[in-house]
Amino acid sequence: MHKRQIEMTDLWVRKIRTDEAREEWRDSRQPNLELRVTARGAKTWRLHYTRSDGRRKATKLGRYSSDGIAGLTLGEARKKAREIRVDVDHGRDPAGVRRALREAPTFAEVAEEWLANRSLDPNHNPHSLCDDRGMLKRHINPAIGHLKVQEICKADVLRLNRLMRSKTHARHYKDGKPRTLSVRINRVYERTRAILRWALAEDIIAADPCSGIKKPFPMEPSRNVVLNELQLKAFWLGLDSAPMEPGTRIALKLSLLTAQRIGAVASIRNADLHLADERPHWIIPHLRKGRSRKIRRHLVPLTPLTIELIAAARAIGGNGEFLFPTTSKNGALTTSGVEVAWNRSRPKLGLIGINIHDLRRTASERLRRLGHRYVVGLVLGHAPRGVTDIHYDTDDLWSDEPDKRAALEAWSHYVKTATIDDTQLSLDLLRSVA
Repeated sequence: MHKRQIEMTDLWVRKIRTDEAREEWRDSRQPNLELRVTARGAKTWRLHYTRSDGRRKATKLGRYSSDGIAGLTLGEARKKAREIRVDVDHGRDPAGVRRALREAPTFAEVAEEWLANRSLDPNHNPHSLCDDRGMLKRHINPAIGHLKVQEICKADVLRLNRLMRSKTHARHYKDGKPRTLSVRINRVYERTRAILRWALAEDIIAADPCSGIKKPFPMEPSRNVVLNELQLKAFWLGLDSAPMEPGTRIALKLSLLTAQRIGAVASIRNADLHLADERPHWIIPHLRKGRSRKIRRHLVPLTPLTIELIAAARAIGGNGEFLFPTTSKNGALTTSGVEVAWNRSRPKLGLIGINIHDLRRTASERLRRLGHRYVVGLVLGHAPRGVTDIHYDTDDLWSDEPDKRAALEAWSHYVKTATIDDTQLSLDLLRSVA
């Protein structure tokens, strides 16, 4: 290998060949600019420099190209060498930057670290963590997971948003038109932004690529599905023959009658049920099974119909720790387990567009129509919003119990009346006549 120095010209660079395995030529006009030539005809530009600590280094500028399309011409190589010399004079290390970029983690690797960090957060919901993994696997990683996280720019995030806009829902509208993933598109963008901002906070990247990018759908469509009388009847009567475990059926009915989230119902502890009390009630604690985040402590009055369902559940599951015991590691019925059973059963009930949370929304809306508008928030267990309630709420579980009990008894009576079987109705009429 020979190192020589010459005042390079375009013609000379284009025609230079070698019989050696490799030759290196230095440009006399641009100090330390080198052209490396191999026996196979490959020509590569390199720049030698001295770091601030005195160590000699070299960095690759690119391949030679006579037209400047596939590589760098002589003039372009000299210009790039001058630019890098300015960086070196300011104490930067171009070769170190290239090495760091090669060793930099990909977005998928950073996302795994982010998930691990989220799992350690005591306020993180495990169900949400599972949803995050699903979004990364289905939508985010296939698009940008292979990219070095330091190289991700605003254009990559916008490309992901456009890709999500082109996707459609597995189910179509009744007229056959495809359904867009409007809400899911926003969730995918929000998770991508959260991961990149975490990388910024951890000093993995130097800038936030999501800065200035708005949510793809600023106004998300609100869901306002409420079961009508026919759907309510189909739910209540059809559930008894639905292909699911008896305990799951009871949990769904309790969610409707108590207007509580299915997660709270599924993880009921028998110790929190006070059926023998003069005023039967259920206390939802600050922490419940399967949820690491604290929630608002809440008292739910139990009506006679609700007590019947609880008694039926105890007849099935016994009087152990949980009202709905299972053999899973949680020991109790889970939200995901109920959702799987419901999604499998609802087409047979004619309720394919009904979600489990629609039961809670139905109870809320019906309570308003039954004249209990101002008690709905108390029944649902929502946090107080008014200044007085926020600052002077003593967390007295019993202060609103009479109002909540009256509302839930009215709702329980409505459900029992609206869902009564026609055959049972005829028998009741015959008994009343006799």
